Amino acid sequence: MLSPSPSPSPSRSSEVMFLYEVTATLKSEQACERYLAWLLEGHASALLSWAERAEVTRLDPTPEAPWRVKSAYLFQDREAYERYTREGAPALRAEGVALAESLGGVGFERAMGPTWRCAR
Repeated sequence: MLSPSPSPSPSRSSEVMFLYEVTATLKSEQACERYLAWLLEGHASALLSWAERAEVTRLDPTPEAPWRVKSAYLFQDREAYERYTREGAPALRAEGVALAESLGGVGFERAMGPTWRCAR
């Protein structure tokens, strides 16, 4: 695993947290609606046992990817994210894999890293 690159020192008006995002690419409108319902009816909220915040976005369609959904989870720090990966992720990801199979397959792309919450 690559080491994270050095991060700039946060200022008084910013707070360093840890962001974990999953973008799902689905095969149909119906699959997209079912996936959204699954996220909004419990999966995203379940992550709040570890994350500070959860957001779900249905991304605007493109010709290459008309049905995409991004879920973003903000953790207090990398340690909180790593705690989630040990304690919660195995069961929650298993649910996601089962759902993906029932939807005829889903492409997942994950991204994560330090993020800064800036205040006015």
